[in-house]
Amino acid sequence: MINHKSDLKKTLIIAFSKFHEYILLASKGKLMKSLAGYDMLLLETTGRVSGSKRRTPLLYLKANKKSFLCVASFGGSNSHPDWFLNILSNPRAQILINSSWATVNASVLESRDREEAWDKLTEYYPSFNKYQNKTKRIIPVVQFTLEN
Repeated sequence: MINHKSDLKKTLIIAFSKFHEYILLASKGKLMKSLAGYDMLLLETTGRVSGSKRRTPLLYLKANKKSFLCVASFGGSNSHPDWFLNILSNPRAQILINSSWATVNASVLESRDREEAWDKLTEYYPSFNKYQNKTKRIIPVVQFTLEN
């Protein structure tokens, strides 16, 4: 059965993400690095099928001096976002953060590490709990760690 509401939501998320990506790139990360008071980064992955560079703006929380936490929520969709599938295929990526590009390695947090990070992320952005309640999948938490 086709869920038109879900399809429209995905389309709107993707369209706004493309606009956000454009602004971040055009301003070299100076504009829209914060959205509604939340810190944003631009993630650049390698497409698992195409091999092309793919960019996605993501809300993040700084875990420590060298790593950042992000949630693969896709607005509570029942499917994982493409960026998440791309990092499963190739965990090495780039992020535009604080007006500069950096190389990072992605790791999907599991068990207690995920729970602790999830608690911090949902305290920062409570809507992640709403997204989790909309889907049967466990929404992944990804840690991006800067390369030296």
